This record gives sequence, C-alpha cells and structure tokens, in this order.
Amino acid sequence: MSGLAQTNPLSTQEMLKQGASKGAANALEKYADFYIKRAEQLQPVIQVQAGRVVDIVFTEGVDYGQGKTRAAISRANDKSRYQQLKTIQKSAGTGPVEAWIPGRSSAAQ
Repeated sequence: MSGLAQTNPLSTQEMLKQGASKGAANALEKYADFYIKRAEQLQPVIQVQAGRVVDIVFTEGVDYGQGKTRAAISRANDKSRYQQLKTIQKSAGTGPVEAWIPGRSSAAQ
C-alpha cells in the first residue's frame, strides 16, 4: 500500500452476515412490490386533488344491516328531508313542517 489508502478487510463471518442481510432485503422488497401490485388489481386507486368536488356512482348495492352506519345514514337523510320541507313551507306559506312528516302531527306535540 502506498499513500493514504486504508483497507479494513472483512472477516468471512462479516461477509456472510452482509450477504444474508442484503439478500433478505431484496427478497422483502420483491414481496412488497408483489403485494402492492396485487392490491391495485383488487381495488383500483383513483387519486384526486384535495378539495376537488367529485360525483360517486355506485353500481352495486351493499346491505348495511341494522348497524350504526345505517342508523347514521338514516338520521342524515331525515335531517336533509326536514330541511327541504322547512324550505318548502317558508316559500309556500303552508302549515307546520311536522304535519308533513309521516307518523307525526302538530296536534301530537
């Protein structure tokens, strides 16, 4: 050796450890790529900019059963309908909104 060059030769054990870890890293990377491609095939991902308004169309129905999700959706729909009825009532000058809702009347309250 001449000049400023320095070498630190690796022992056989250290070379074996580095080779095994590099091989394992490459294998795990291939597994990750495989599963990412598989996931994209199962459920396509559509990227949309944040804040952009989109329309979603469902081509198949899903049964929510009697869970919390169905109750939350039902409450949101009821609230929306109630607001629409209030708007109609104000513009038409008709009676109380509660009289329009099935199963409720203003006399019952």
